[in-house]
Amino acid sequence: MKNKGVIVYIIIVLFVFYIFFDTLVENAESSFLSNDIIRYNSFRNLDSEDVILSNYDSFDDYVSLARSSVIENRLLSYDIIYYTNNYRNELGIFDLVYDEDLSLAASIRAIEIALNDKFDHVRPNGLSYSSVLKDLNINVRCSAENIAFGYDSSVDVVSAWANSHGHYVNMVNQKYNKIGIGYFEYKNVVYWVQIFSN
Repeated sequence: MKNKGVIVYIIIVLFVFYIFFDTLVENAESSFLSNDIIRYNSFRNLDSEDVILSNYDSFDDYVSLARSSVIENRLLSYDIIYYTNNYRNELGIFDLVYDEDLSLAASIRAIEIALNDKFDHVRPNGLSYSSVLKDLNINVRCSAENIAFGYDSSVDVVSAWANSHGHYVNMVNQKYNKIGIGYFEYKNVVYWVQIFSN
C-alpha cells in the first residue's frame, strides 16, 4: 500500500513539473522569439513542397523567412566572410565588411533558388538577381552575386567559388567593400549566396 502512495506521489510531481515546464517554455518562446523565427522553425520541419509553396508565396513571406535565416545563421555568415577575406588578403586587398541588408537580400535569393528550383542569377519573376536590392530599397552603385548549392560547409563552398574564375573575380574585386551572405537548407540541400556591393 505504501508503494502505491509513493508511485501516485511521483506521478503527481511529474505531472506538475510537466505543466510548469510547458508553461515556462511557452512563455519563453513568446517573450524571446519573434513570430518570424517561430514561423521559420515550423517551416523547416515541413516536408511537403506543396504546403511550403502555398504558405510562402508572396515577397513579404520570403522577407519574413529571410530575416529569421539571417539571425539564425549570422555566425556561419562570419565564417564565409572570413574565408572570402583570406583570398582578398593574399592579394593585399582590404577586407569585405558584413552588411545586414545585403544578407537579407542574399537570404531571399537563397530561398528563391531553393523553393523555385531555379539555380540562376535570374529570379523566379524573370528579373535579374539585383532587383531584390531594389525591392528592399537598398541603394548600391554596383553589385555581384555568387550562388552555390550542395556544399556542407562554409570552407568548402568558398573554396569552390575560389576555384571558379567568375566567382573568384567577384570575391576579390576591389570595387566591392561590403558583403551579404545567404544560407538556406531545403530538403537536406544547402543553398549559399554571396552578394557584394559598395
